[in-house]
Amino acid sequence: MIKVLVTRGTHGHVEGFSVHGHAGFARAGKDIVCAAVSAVTEGTLLGLLEVVRAKLSYRVDEKKGELVCRLASTAEGESPEKAWVLLDTMLLVLREIEKQYPRHVVVEESVPRPPGESKAD
Repeated sequence: MIKVLVTRGTHGHVEGFSVHGHAGFARAGKDIVCAAVSAVTEGTLLGLLEVVRAKLSYRVDEKKGELVCRLASTAEGESPEKAWVLLDTMLLVLREIEKQYPRHVVVEESVPRPPGESKAD
């Protein structure tokens, strides 16, 4: 199963994501679910790097089926809105894939805590 974790910042916008695992829908090279998730997430990464030119950290390990991406802190005067549009769109597409293939893809979101709120609250 592919597990996607989307991270939201305290501002409510998506600021990162991680993808782990393999769909197991079909054998390697024929797995349309894996191909769809890979196309969406790797396309988002490419858009962040080449179109938006966002500052981010990322790691890709194709053998393990892992992709981790996180926007870097934005410097004063820089605007992350374009990156947020790409990341929000990616999430919408992944949610649709999850609806169609719920036994092969799960998408979870981290819920940000407001500043000053502890885990015990």
